[in-house]
Formats: sequence, structure tokens, C-alpha cells
Amino acid sequence: MGREIKRVPVDFDWPLNKVWRGFLNPHNVSVQCPDCKIGYSREGQLYQDQWYGNAPFDPKSTGSTPFSPDNEFIVKDVRRKISYPGSKEFYMRGMKSEDEAVRCECERMCEIYNSSWSHHLSQDDVDALVKADRLHRMPTANPTAAEVNLHYLFGMGHDSINCWVCVKARCERDGVPSTCQTCNGESHLWPSQEAREIYDAWEQEEPPTGDAYQIWETVSEGSPISPPYTDPSILAAWMVATDDSVTKGTTFEQWVRFITGEKSAPSLMGSGSRLVSGVEAVTGGL
Repeated sequence: MGREIKRVPVDFDWPLNKVWRGFLNPHNVSVQCPDCKIGYSREGQLYQDQWYGNAPFDPKSTGSTPFSPDNEFIVKDVRRKISYPGSKEFYMRGMKSEDEAVRCECERMCEIYNSSWSHHLSQDDVDALVKADRLHRMPTANPTAAEVNLHYLFGMGHDSINCWVCVKARCERDGVPSTCQTCNGESHLWPSQEAREIYDAWEQEEPPTGDAYQIWETVSEGSPISPPYTDPSILAAWMVATDDSVTKGTTFEQWVRFITGEKSAPSLMGSGSRLVSGVEAVTGGL
């Protein structure tokens, strides 16, 4: 999700930054389930909150050992983070030495790590993830819980699918439902089956096609963020002059390459210590 090029009529006048009407289902007459937030059962919601550190959690409850600020891998990662250009000054505020800054940051990170189930999986949790083929980053087929917990401290960590796999497996082990029985895990209720069928039968409608180029954001359902222009160079110049979003700073040449060639890009992309907009990255800026 990020930016994409659509070909629309030059007189296409849908308001900028407003989701295109064809991407919004007008038949949603459902209401929020009174017994859940996002479709989990009471137990499942507690486990999901613990996964993200939003409910009290004790690493010992899964047989895991709390991480220590002296952990060599955490210390190494924090030193790497502090070494980023411009980062050292931030972490050194009020500190007498770099070692003190590292220690303080290690303590802060450990407080975060030790408050979340996602960083302290049990072997049963790991086995559930292996069965679901969800541990693609691990170098071995049957890793231990300690190996997974350490490995997933760094990088992107576990995603929401891994959370769901672990919550579901834990509920099964506890003999309790993982989803809300009132709404069958959908988090909302429909006034009738007919209303639900009308909603499900709706199909998305793309904007009209034409000769002009237009830049759209795809972080939401999708909306235009530029006027339509038939000349890619005019559109590129407009973006350079007015853009104040995540792609601010993209050059005229990069915009032209994106408009005429790449057509779509994620919001952000990174490599090593650099993080740039997806448009800049796919046009040679990474």
C-alpha cells in the first residue's frame, strides 16, 4: 500500500484525498457486536491484549525467562541503533557517557519486551506456528521457544497472523472458544440475512478510465492525491511543488520514472539504516 498511478479522464473531478465512492460499500448496515471488540472471545481478547503488551503479562507464565539489559544481543542491537547518523545525540541527552545511554536504552527495551507475550512464546506456541508454517525467518524447521523469542526480538517481529495462530491454539489448549459466540467472530451483527447478502454481493467499481495520469494513495481504500494531467512531466512538477506527504522530497526525475514506468509503490522501503518513500525506492533512490 502506498502510491499508484491511475489513468483517468482529464476532466475527472473527484475531490482530492477523498476515498473514491466506488471503493466504499454503501450497504453496510451492520452494528458493532455488544460482546466483543474485534471478534475474539473474552479469553481470546485477553490473550490478544497480552500479545501486544496491552494487558498484564508475566513471562514466567509461558515458561520463558525475562530478558535482561545485559543480554549480549540486545546490547549489540542498541549500540547499532545508537550508531545511526543523528541518533547518538538523541540517546545521549542527559547521559554522561555512551555506555550509560546504551544501558538506559537496554533497560527501556527490556521493559517493553518483558511486557508482551509475543516475545515470550511457550514451546506449545512455537509448535502451533510451525504447524501453520508461520516461522519463515527461522533457519531451522523445528526451533525451540528460546530461539524464536530471541530471533523475533529484532526486525519486524511477529505479525497479526502469528498472533491469531497463537491465540487460537492457546484457547484450544485451555478448552475455551477463541471467537465471540454472539457474532461468530465477525465483530458485528446484521439486521437480517438478506442485508448481509446484499452487502456481500456488492462489487468494487474502479474510477472511469481515460488518457490522463493521476496519483492515488492506497493506504486507505484509495483516493486521488493529485489532479489528472495528460503530460507526465506536468504531473511530476505538480508533485514536486505541492507534495507534503511521505513522498515529499522525491525528485522530478523520480516522479517521471514512477508515472511512466513503475505505476505503484509501497509507502516506505528500507535498506540497512536508510528508510525512504516507496516511490523513491522503486525509481532508484534506495
